[in-house]
Amino acid sequence: MLAVALATCHGAARQEKPVDAEQQILMKEADNLIIAWLDAVDRATAAGFVRVERLDQLPAQARADSVHWAQYFFTDASSPHNPALQLAHSFHLARADTPDLVRHDYRAAALALRVVESRNYTFVFIEQPPILETAAEKRKAVVEQTAHAVLRMDDARWPQLAHTWRFVLPALVEEGTRFSTRPTELPEGMPSWTSRVDGGVHHGELYFLCYKKRDQMQGFLNSQSWFDPEFRSQHETSGGERR
Repeated sequence: MLAVALATCHGAARQEKPVDAEQQILMKEADNLIIAWLDAVDRATAAGFVRVERLDQLPAQARADSVHWAQYFFTDASSPHNPALQLAHSFHLARADTPDLVRHDYRAAALALRVVESRNYTFVFIEQPPILETAAEKRKAVVEQTAHAVLRMDDARWPQLAHTWRFVLPALVEEGTRFSTRPTELPEGMPSWTSRVDGGVHHGELYFLCYKKRDQMQGFLNSQSWFDPEFRSQHETSGGERR
């Protein structure tokens, strides 16, 4: 379950406060969405990603979207589009129970990162160092340090998009923990991508979740039609090196 404490995306964290029944419903809906997305990524990983040698071999729209959102979500040093980094890129074609996905594997900020993105979200999984190998009393500090190393937790480059993200963390960060900057803000109804960022521990890995939420648009786009039909047709039968 998501951490119950509340925070603001435009200022310092607030003190923990009780949530009412309506807020609990919203938190449960958000929790279910995050679990469903994590499960879809797990299924895609089991099915396999097809590696490409160059970024420009990915579908044009997906590539453009990835570049667009990375400038908002990532620090320059940790971006999957930082030309100074050595990256491995791959993709997964949507199936009945998975979305179209793009994946980037690389090292940045002394971390081993696996970024998995769909049309609607970007997951950042921290493969190394393992969060659960850190002493329990130090994990909250590691979460904060890692978030600031990878994500633009404070960004004032564009006044209309200025934000300060602060996670409110539970007492113990462990397997299955999920936390958020605004746990009672329903992702489908967020007015902007700046409204909320999430994180947690999944299969022993610390992760962060950023939403590709278009301003003033209710809900999300069809995640199974991110790749264009020509690309899909070309790769449905061509196979390729899987990872």
